[in-house]
Amino acid sequence: MSWVDTRLRFIAELNPSVRADLLVDLDREVSFLPMEAVGEDGSLDLSRSRAVGDVRNGFSYFEDGDVTIAKVTPCFENGKGALMRGLTDGAGFGTTELTVLRPRAGVSARFLRFFLSSAVFKADAVGAMTGAGGLKRVPDWFVRDYKVRWPKMAEQERIANFLDEQTTRIDALIADKERLVERLEDYRSLAIRQEVLGQTSRERNLVSGPASEPWIDMLPLHWGCPKVKYVFQTTSGSTPSTDKRELYYGGEIPWIRSLDLPNGLVARAEVFITEAALKDTACKLLPVDTILLAMYGGDGTIGKSGLLGMESACNQALCAILPNSAVNPRFLHWYMVFRRPYWMVGADGTRKDPNISQEVVREARVPMPPIQEQAEIADRLDVAIGQLDGLCRHVDEHIDRLREYRSSLISAAVSGQLDISTEREFPDGCR
Repeated sequence: MSWVDTRLRFIAELNPSVRADLLVDLDREVSFLPMEAVGEDGSLDLSRSRAVGDVRNGFSYFEDGDVTIAKVTPCFENGKGALMRGLTDGAGFGTTELTVLRPRAGVSARFLRFFLSSAVFKADAVGAMTGAGGLKRVPDWFVRDYKVRWPKMAEQERIANFLDEQTTRIDALIADKERLVERLEDYRSLAIRQEVLGQTSRERNLVSGPASEPWIDMLPLHWGCPKVKYVFQTTSGSTPSTDKRELYYGGEIPWIRSLDLPNGLVARAEVFITEAALKDTACKLLPVDTILLAMYGGDGTIGKSGLLGMESACNQALCAILPNSAVNPRFLHWYMVFRRPYWMVGADGTRKDPNISQEVVREARVPMPPIQEQAEIADRLDVAIGQLDGLCRHVDEHIDRLREYRSSLISAAVSGQLDISTEREFPDGCR
């Protein structure tokens, strides 16, 4: 095997100039790629185009056959980048957060693309990032001067062909398993819906529900459906001032935030507060079996819920529905999981992030089967959903192993550490 030591600047030209014929016809349409049009799997969304005159300044330029990689975090770490193909008029402009590499003579663009997506290159590039926080970038000088061992063109093509074939098969298997997870999640939602709405009963209510609760007419005739405010007490919490961190934080009382909600049993906390925080602030100690509902959150937590498995306090982003002996807390928990999409109907959208008010929670209705039936429903769901979640975790573990194998396969192949003629199809546990 003949591999030579070199640097990437001798392999590819970085950020090449705009094609001359495009600059004399500024009305010509070419492809336009914002960052969201570049996939983490190397895919491209080529549905956008712009006139050259509108984008020739202030954007990255590329042509068919160029290889691009995102330079900014977290897009770089996530693998955003592509081999450019199918561009309008063979050219395009896009986000300045792309580094463009044009393969020189004797360089396979496909092999270069695989090399730039390898774990070794990415790890070194992350270590060289400059900037602060979420604005860190891979500097161009790092890419230009990066030391590589590079094979001859025939070997590049042979390795690229092998990786094309193997990664296509791995990606197809991953996609199959991801579809299986989606089907399991759909079945999970259906199972919860059927149980908490009593859809195994043949007798139905004939009263149509409002837009926020269209499921009311699906309930069995012998079930009640009162508003939350007629059955439960609700409250909220607060955030103790960080100006008194030593006084209020680091105690033994769990303090729950919306991001701590697992849509299941809340059995652990990341933050703990003191007795002084309970005494001096609006924080309250909530009993076991309280339901917590996220009323707002720009991180996608709105509508998530959790069943407290320990005495805890919570912050002001959560609505606490205190337990009532007439309602099985596990049944109420499963109902809250089912109801999450419907909370958004009554959410206040006037703010940047929508929020669910305490009043919306109090006006919501709750299916109310007899207490024994509630317990039976909760028991069935505990078992069924536990089994489904276990199966989903098992499939997710297979997906993770396939992704790890894909990454290690690419890295080994492009670094010359792998004899591709002896490589097995898939490792054990990945099928």
